[in-house]
Amino acid sequence: MSKPSTSSLVIGALSGAVLGFGIRTVVSKKDKISAKVKELDRRLYEDGKVQANKISRIKQDVNEQVKQ
Repeated sequence: MSKPSTSSLVIGALSGAVLGFGIRTVVSKKDKISAKVKELDRRLYEDGKVQANKISRIKQDVNEQVKQ
């Protein structure tokens, strides 16, 4: 078997570094997107809770008016 040349070792090292950087970038973007989705979900939940409370109050007011 032949001994690997210096250029092939350098090319391999650079390829590994580029691949590692690419993977790190993709994971970082995925984490940012995941955080945005979680924040959106939280806001939607809170907005839904506020709307549900408003509807509940309206129902109570209507029931009180009907009883009178």
